[in-house]
Amino acid sequence: MWRLATNFILFQSCWWAAFFWQNDALPMMAALIALMLALSDKRKQDILLLASLPIALLLETSAAQFALLQFEGAWIPWWLVLLWVSLLLTINHSLRFITRLPLWQCFFLCWVCAPFSYLGAARFDVLSTPLPWWQFYLVYGLLWASAFTVIIVINRLAGRVEDNT
Repeated sequence: MWRLATNFILFQSCWWAAFFWQNDALPMMAALIALMLALSDKRKQDILLLASLPIALLLETSAAQFALLQFEGAWIPWWLVLLWVSLLLTINHSLRFITRLPLWQCFFLCWVCAPFSYLGAARFDVLSTPLPWWQFYLVYGLLWASAFTVIIVINRLAGRVEDNT
């Protein structure tokens, strides 16, 4: 139970650091991520899961290319990359309940919940979206839920690989 709580607290610390300090938070976020990995009892599966980071980055760069999200700079910010790394490191720990859901429930839960973080960040000028909130919510939620569901499938496959070794 302490690992679950610690993982949750470390992820939330990454999220709030990114929210308040964006790129100035990179050293702190990197240290928190290293701690998440060091404390993991599923380190091998977590590292295998990090191979799905390109899916998350494709989601974010596509959203930026199609003007769903706008960031300062030419690419997605590094704080968002590290935030995704920290999120991936919660899947086998504080978000492990989601790995046990049927895929359609995982998809629906992500579609309903994920856009709120981005809308909150937009409200405080951490990022922006030119769309009305409800359009962003529907479109980006659909894209985010699709990407995260694929990541969950990858995690399930990584778990099988770890079980067979």
